[in-house]
Amino acid sequence: MGSYFSGIRFEQTDPQLEYLLRTECLLRSGPTWLFRIASDGLAYECRSLRVRPGARYIIASTAGPIGSKGHVIPIDLSCEGVHGAIIDLPQALTEDWEETLRHLGLGQAKTVEVWPAGLSAAVWDGEGHGEWLASERPCLGIRTDHPLVSLIISMGSNANPSLELTSVEPGDPVFVELPNLPVGLHTVHVSAQSSLAEQMESLGDLDVVMRIREARPWSPGVSPHGPLIVQMEPAAPNLEQFWEGRVEVTIRGPADRNVKCRVSFFERDGDASTLTKQLPPMRLPVTADDWRSHFEKNFRKTKDAENSYDTARICEVEFQAGDLGAFTVRCEREFTPLRWIVRRQGHGYFVRLLDDSGDEVPPEVTRLAYETPCVEEKLEIASKYDVPESGGMYVARIHAVTAAVIASPVIHGLADLACTPRIERGTGSTGEEIRRSFKIACLWSYARLPGDFISAVRRGVVLLALVRHVAGLLCGDHWAKAEAAACNETESIALLKDAISKRPEERAIGAVLARDSDQLAVAPLEERVRRMASLAMKFHLFRQISYRRKGDEEWISELALRLSSDLVKVEPWAGDILSLGLTQLMEVPTLVRAARFLVIATDRYLRSRSVRGELYAGWEWP
Repeated sequence: MGSYFSGIRFEQTDPQLEYLLRTECLLRSGPTWLFRIASDGLAYECRSLRVRPGARYIIASTAGPIGSKGHVIPIDLSCEGVHGAIIDLPQALTEDWEETLRHLGLGQAKTVEVWPAGLSAAVWDGEGHGEWLASERPCLGIRTDHPLVSLIISMGSNANPSLELTSVEPGDPVFVELPNLPVGLHTVHVSAQSSLAEQMESLGDLDVVMRIREARPWSPGVSPHGPLIVQMEPAAPNLEQFWEGRVEVTIRGPADRNVKCRVSFFERDGDASTLTKQLPPMRLPVTADDWRSHFEKNFRKTKDAENSYDTARICEVEFQAGDLGAFTVRCEREFTPLRWIVRRQGHGYFVRLLDDSGDEVPPEVTRLAYETPCVEEKLEIASKYDVPESGGMYVARIHAVTAAVIASPVIHGLADLACTPRIERGTGSTGEEIRRSFKIACLWSYARLPGDFISAVRRGVVLLALVRHVAGLLCGDHWAKAEAAACNETESIALLKDAISKRPEERAIGAVLARDSDQLAVAPLEERVRRMASLAMKFHLFRQISYRRKGDEEWISELALRLSSDLVKVEPWAGDILSLGLTQLMEVPTLVRAARFLVIATDRYLRSRSVRGELYAGWEWP
């Protein structure tokens, strides 16, 4: 045997492979590890124990449980002896937050952000280099994420006068307008003194290099980025994210110019495409909603795209705008040990499981019907599974790996579009039944969708049924009957308002929410949480809770709103104190009914603006 690395032994030494594993795959030594949660939902290890404001992190430690101290939420990790917690940092850190970070053994990556403000710069690369026209007075915005005693802005040599700003508050932008500058290169120096430093701390890496030039007619290639700018969030999406519309695509360029898009599927790298489709042109600029609608209508819902998607491993999307330029993005399917593919078979479908786990033990395979989404029917291992006309979800499990896919029903007529899931209550306690609903909701939510849109619609119906099931458990049978009886929009709000509470001292909470529901519908989520907590305190709902800590009012109110709108994100958010929160809510069902009312009223008001994938419009929790 040759060299080895982290328990993996190689018969022959490969220095390049060992270097790759050492630099990309090796976790540094503990006892504390820090992982930043990226926009794709995955957490990536940070090379240093430093955090940035506005970001979310997972901290793991072998030194013992991580105390919450009001700022972090403990979570369970599937690793013996390792404790974890989620840290959700605000945009600017207070002294209290800094003390929490020091207690956790973390530091802050302090930054000062500088950007062009006012009239847009002719060119700005985002890294401190820009161009302005000689006829303009450049204006810079400056923002810090940590307290400063003073901030000094100067230009050129030390002989030139400088501008000193004192007591700069973190998170508050400061705008500095520069004088008219002659044509040529100029450098703006930014230096700062923090509250902990005795001497001025120079931030040389924040120098802004400014090129002042005369205006000239536009010609292709002036900007290093080109006049066609395509932005994506996340920046490197995988195939599943792109297909399911979980990627924000915006295209900027000269107004009213056309941009064309061509989408190609490949089963292997280097092979000919299995499908290439030219989409109709779009007018610049293109917003994220414009792109999502265009892609959905002209590609995702086409039969040839649906048939090719399941076997595709690579998708290339090329944007062409003539002399404005071109842009190509490549999306690859994420590797998973287990993966389902869905194929058409006559007028129906069959599914096949691809097992790349290399395990000698076969996976466990089950099926869940739309009509009974909580009941798993065990299936024997087979080369393929013929999907019944009613469709359903197929699940494969092996050790800690789970793969699920949703297969569409066969639609013969309008009657086949209807689906009424039946969820029977289990034999456990109310808390156990709610936790079971969480797990089932996650299974349906994270299951892969095939090419057709009917499967996405059916999944939404199932998830809505699970939310209503949990609401019925917490709110009681009277409320469940009121929701079921609320058939049309006008009567439903009145029926649900009256069903919030029959107690004379609590009935007014429904009237207040009905009065303010339109205003709250367009308010941020944080404001709705504060309003719900304020009403609960005003009507003395929290007095019914046998045990609660001071300051828990907003947390309990947010838990009620999350349970009423989206079950999937509740457990990761609540962490280890979820059981306590459920116990508290079961003691005050009026609060849950009020939260459920606000969720439904907001959805009614915003329904025309609902984004794809939302169960209830306006309730997309982070």
